[in-house]
Amino acid sequence: MEFNYPEFVGKILAVLAHNGHTGYIVGGSLRDILLGLDPNDWDVTTSALPERVCEIFRAAGYLVVPTGIKHGTVTVICDGESVEVTTFRSDGEYKDSRHPEKVTFTGDIAHDLSRRDFTVNAIAYNPREGLVDLFCGEDDIRKRLIRCVGEPEKRFEEDALRILRAFRFMSKLDFEIDGETLRGAQKMRNGLKKVSRERIFAEMSGLLVGKSAGRSLELMEKTGILPVIFEGYGEYLPSTQVIDRLSPVLSLRLAALFLNAPVNMRHEWINSLKMSNELRSQVLKLLETRNVRPEMSLYGARRFFVRYGELSDLAFELLSLTDFSIDEFEPFLHSVQKEDFPQSIKELAVNGGDLMAVGIRSGEGLGELLEKLFDAALRDPSLNVREKLLEMTKSHKEFI
Repeated sequence: MEFNYPEFVGKILAVLAHNGHTGYIVGGSLRDILLGLDPNDWDVTTSALPERVCEIFRAAGYLVVPTGIKHGTVTVICDGESVEVTTFRSDGEYKDSRHPEKVTFTGDIAHDLSRRDFTVNAIAYNPREGLVDLFCGEDDIRKRLIRCVGEPEKRFEEDALRILRAFRFMSKLDFEIDGETLRGAQKMRNGLKKVSRERIFAEMSGLLVGKSAGRSLELMEKTGILPVIFEGYGEYLPSTQVIDRLSPVLSLRLAALFLNAPVNMRHEWINSLKMSNELRSQVLKLLETRNVRPEMSLYGARRFFVRYGELSDLAFELLSLTDFSIDEFEPFLHSVQKEDFPQSIKELAVNGGDLMAVGIRSGEGLGELLEKLFDAALRDPSLNVREKLLEMTKSHKEFI
């Protein structure tokens, strides 16, 4: 079988071959090609030791970055593209359910492929030898199946994060998990307690935005893996269909995952994940929909947009998971989307200086008055005109 791959990858294989070393395209890029997808990145594995890789590519005029040289990986920049070039290796004993104590470089592609997580990722190719598929990965791709290379319990004991990787691939690729692999994951799930929350979050992020996130999460709940990741997680998961119909936006699907849980548990789980402050803020904002019941009116719809701003569309999707009558509310939202109304007090046609100019002092409830004018403009956007708002300030004493 011949594979089409970019010219810059071919150049890297050619440099290795010219210097007497074997090189193979390996892993996810081949999996994606077999699935008819365009790979996002390219990895090459080689018989050359990492120091030798640096030497021969620098001599050939390439930029080389020793990104993970301890573990045999260097990044070669070719035609503006980055390719990770990693020496064939075998892993020593794992003592922390995550990292091997020792990495041994080897001249054998078979040893290198045997250490990989799943058969669909344990495939190699070069133009001279063709496809090297020692563990029937191509067949598993055809079957749309995630299966461990070797004994599942042993592979998950070595690196518990592989459990989440299995579910991430299930979600991303819309695959199933092989029965023996699933039983191994279930049995070894407590190893995930030793994995850093950063790595947990990275895998969960990919899983949540996948095309089969709902099925994957449902299976994780059924096998007791979700409660290991989020201690105390019970029957809080929305249905598979509900999750999968949500837009594949991380903040939205994270909020959906936690929507039905008690507030204190939600916050504990969210804070345990090493996400950015911006993402955390978005998730917490979206979760407010659990207790928000907008007024069924144009005013209520405007208030909804003011409350959620750029998150309004996502908030509406999440609102659909509650017992709120979104079908009744949706026409109001569509109507006000066409309107020009102030999105915040800053968009009022008057400001604090204007009010002070007509005799309102800062100590006389200036902020409260602005809030009331803003509310009036939301009830009737035509009032958001400087002269009208100032007239209201002068004539309606209840505002002061």
